Amino acid sequence: MNPEAESNRFFITLSGIPGSGKTTLAQYLDSLNPGDIDPTFTAMYRSVRTIPMRWLLTQHGYTGSNTLMGMQEYHRQERDAGNGHSILDQLQGLENGIFIIDAVRNTDDARYIRKKLGSISLGLIVPLEVAKTRFMLDRNDDKHSNAYVREQIRNPYASQATWDEYKSVARENTWNLALSEYGEDPENSTHIHNTDAVLDANVPFSTLAKNAVHTIRELMDARVRMDIQ
Repeated sequence: MNPEAESNRFFITLSGIPGSGKTTLAQYLDSLNPGDIDPTFTAMYRSVRTIPMRWLLTQHGYTGSNTLMGMQEYHRQERDAGNGHSILDQLQGLENGIFIIDAVRNTDDARYIRKKLGSISLGLIVPLEVAKTRFMLDRNDDKHSNAYVREQIRNPYASQATWDEYKSVARENTWNLALSEYGEDPENSTHIHNTDAVLDANVPFSTLAKNAVHTIRELMDARVRMDIQ
């Protein structure tokens, strides 16, 4: 049995283009108990917990805004400086639980977590136009804020209609920025498809959640059997 099995911790990474439903799925899984995935897990793991990538960046030293732009730029700079793996190494301090990593966007990061922690990976696939529609409906202005919006804040006479237009442009800019991490063909990203299991996220969420739990149970059971052998 490998060291990860002995430490009673199990890591699951979620990958998918923006708007594929990674965070929503991670939050749902976070609400479960290990026994909700498989009754035998109750005695093995204390809890199911989501570990957002933004939490790892903050723990690593990121003090910037909560915007996707700020966090993505920090993560890229740390990778370029050779510090990318030190961000992920913080996961080794976690004990006794099933940990959902939301979200792994970089192929090298996914490969490292798998090698270092024996994680299993789920890729969520959804048509690009569906993902964009979902993304644009997200009203989290804190996440989508960027230089364009901050510039417009200086205009004290902006109407609500003007502000709505500013925010829409901000979401469009953030969408393009987020999508840029997945290459020229995001829907067929090798990172998303080169996972232990691919889930169709263009379905009602209840179906996605059910399929995710079933898949996680099967993959975890298979990994445990392999470790015992």
